[in-house]
Amino acid sequence: MSTDLLKRASTFTGEVLNRFYPAPGEQVGDTFSLGKLRHILFAPGELSVWTGLNGHGKSLLLNQLALDVAKEGQQVAIASFEMSAKRTLYRMVRQAVGADQPADWLITQCLQWLDDLVWIYDHTGTVNTENLLRTFHKAATERGVTHFIIDSLMKCGIAEDAYNEQKALVDRLQNFAQKDAAHVHLVAHSRKKNNEDDAPGKMDVKGSGAITDLADNVFSVWRNKGKEAKVQQLADTKQTIPDELRNKPDAVLDCSKHRELGGDAEGRYGLYYHRSSMQFIERPGDLPTFYFEA
Repeated sequence: MSTDLLKRASTFTGEVLNRFYPAPGEQVGDTFSLGKLRHILFAPGELSVWTGLNGHGKSLLLNQLALDVAKEGQQVAIASFEMSAKRTLYRMVRQAVGADQPADWLITQCLQWLDDLVWIYDHTGTVNTENLLRTFHKAATERGVTHFIIDSLMKCGIAEDAYNEQKALVDRLQNFAQKDAAHVHLVAHSRKKNNEDDAPGKMDVKGSGAITDLADNVFSVWRNKGKEAKVQQLADTKQTIPDELRNKPDAVLDCSKHRELGGDAEGRYGLYYHRSSMQFIERPGDLPTFYFEA
């Protein structure tokens, strides 16, 4: 190995100072607009792994993060191999305008606003990862896209027990992120649990342990279906929902690994669900974020 790679600590003085005291308008990474999540950073050159049970809100929360990033002027590419482009954009439009039945003209204007900020990789089913990475590289270098969402690992043409291939792909995604100063968000499904009341974590990711070992950040999204069932039962019998039940989180975001901030960001964050906008909010009764207003 060349000794040119061995450098004195003071060589990095400028970069370390900039990390402590960023220049005006500069930030270390992007984040959510929700106050309680703002210290979770998604820095350039990193890979985040997102896990959770099917139907528990991983994709919805990632779409919301994409809108948070887009609102700050960053571009996002979404490769959702399990959901059609029209369904992904239907959900994002609801999130962006904060309503379930917006007027047709508002939908059209919202999609025009998204034109310069969100790119859709129009493919469902198993993907050719060579083509995907080639497209991502061009998007990063020629169009300035900074965030890439891959939903999900199981559609990348690798068998569940092909651990070496999984590790190799995660390696390549991380190398892409570092080389092109991008942030990659990879959805990796969790193993099935005995019941959905048991929230999965970092150790429950289906496949190779290298998936989370190599990741810079690891998140799990869990939906409180037990609360939903109890609320529905009370509503059906026209009973009052007690505050104790109402105040239980509708969902939990578990940050079990955060390379940049460690314990300052790691932890479990209770969230609530605003049904008409398909957004996660901080407290019961909060209004959704209006990302796009005509």
